[in-house]
Amino acid sequence: MKRYCWLLFIPACGQDSRLPAELPPSDAVQYWAKQAGRGLQDCGQSRAPHGDTSCTLQKVHECLHAALTACRPAQGVSFTLTGEGDTIRTDAFVIPRAGTCVITLVEDRSADPLAKPPILERECRSASWTPSPGESTCQELAPIDCGRAARSAATSEK
Repeated sequence: MKRYCWLLFIPACGQDSRLPAELPPSDAVQYWAKQAGRGLQDCGQSRAPHGDTSCTLQKVHECLHAALTACRPAQGVSFTLTGEGDTIRTDAFVIPRAGTCVITLVEDRSADPLAKPPILERECRSASWTPSPGESTCQELAPIDCGRAARSAATSEK
């Protein structure tokens, strides 16, 4: 008697439920944390699969927005995935500088072998609320008026 084994593949529609890996902070993250100064508020982190609908990023961004409004140092972290499944770590800092506050973003794409540059540092003058791409009932901060973060400028002002 012959036995047959059947392997059945069923294509699935829906969301990718993989969670991004937690990447350690880069040297750039450690640098900006130091530049933020004493009393750096921890706004937590968001680590959710692609297309997440739980609004975890909104909670982090609400904390950052409150810190920006009060002009006090803060840091929030989010972990997301590229389309290929590589982790992106984004650290957002609220940094008091010369009587105002700026938002500094450090986007670490070093887990993606094709990312150029692997770590991008941007400084933004402000941010506004926008609907989250994953869930229209969620909001996230969208940086406004951004340019490259100049480490030498931050160092000379401290």
